[in-house]
Amino acid sequence: MDNNRCFLDKVSDFEKLKYHAANCFDNCTEEKPYVIESVFGENPTYDEQLAFTEVHNAHYRYNQLLFPSGPYLHAAPRTQEDYDKLVERANSGDIYSYLVSAWTMWVQNDYEGAIKLFRYVADFGDSEGFVGLGWLYRRGEGVEADISQAVSFYEQAVLIDGNDQALLELGQYYQSEKNDHEKAFEFYLRSAKQGNAFSMHNVGEYYLNIGEETEGIKWYEKSASYQFFPAYKYVIQYHLDSKSNDIAAFFAKEYLKSNEPMSFAFMGELYIKGLGVEKDIDKGLDYIKKAESMGSDDGDLLLQLARVFIDIDEEKELDYLYKAACLRQQTAEYLYASILFNHDRQAALSLMIDSASQGNKHAQEFLENYGLYR
Repeated sequence: MDNNRCFLDKVSDFEKLKYHAANCFDNCTEEKPYVIESVFGENPTYDEQLAFTEVHNAHYRYNQLLFPSGPYLHAAPRTQEDYDKLVERANSGDIYSYLVSAWTMWVQNDYEGAIKLFRYVADFGDSEGFVGLGWLYRRGEGVEADISQAVSFYEQAVLIDGNDQALLELGQYYQSEKNDHEKAFEFYLRSAKQGNAFSMHNVGEYYLNIGEETEGIKWYEKSASYQFFPAYKYVIQYHLDSKSNDIAAFFAKEYLKSNEPMSFAFMGELYIKGLGVEKDIDKGLDYIKKAESMGSDDGDLLLQLARVFIDIDEEKELDYLYKAACLRQQTAEYLYASILFNHDRQAALSLMIDSASQGNKHAQEFLENYGLYR
């Protein structure tokens, strides 16, 4: 084996089964629904049945709510009757019930109880037990924070069955702790191929960062199609820039389900400009007001609101741009500094330098032209 490669690089046969199942899920139709017979035939093996179930769960539980809310906390007991039934199922040996109990303890800050149950599940060789342990050790909840131990737990989970959440966590580790974006991408891609929408989003981000916009948007759209809301803003903006207004409007309406401020900003823009919807300025402004009232301290949102009013209302455009720049939103700092430069050069340079320090390439190029940045 190449010494430069991680021992987790080899994809297991079971993980390949999940790739196949996830691909079938992506291509299912009313005529060809996602049923195990259409994926693995009339007599599926035990591993094929398990792969089918895990992919089904990845799409319907991981993606509509973030982990662990999607897979486990949605099933947390709400009443004493629910709790009693959960205990009964757990006592009968149902591993999923143990995991629901463990994550319920976690959200209630009973970390010792959660660790005990995660260890019990891990001892049975279930990858989700190792994922839970990694989650707690990485965050130092109930134990002293130990990232190397957390990584070891995630690696164990991957070796068992190519666990998509463990692959996502390892990708985040390599990206944030090791600054190894290529290795992070490999883990994200493996996870995304199993149906994990968070990983699909991160794969899209990677492609955009290396300049492959078409491939990046493809993965963002795939993530958004499973209602992973963080992907929507990239998809909507791409289609607005591409003048694909009907597609932008479709995703914007779906994005509204998130009730996030940015979703209202996009709908406001569509109605004010009549893009993919019938033009209605008053309705658009109502959406804009709602967005600002919910996210007045969000620089990215304020930058988006500034973009809404380009060539429509210069005063509003500059006001939102100024507010975003005051929150150190790097693109807003660059844009506002560019406007300010001929009126107040010192203030403009201060904004430009801060934008450049955050990695804004346009600000860096601007300062290079004045010999102020290398």
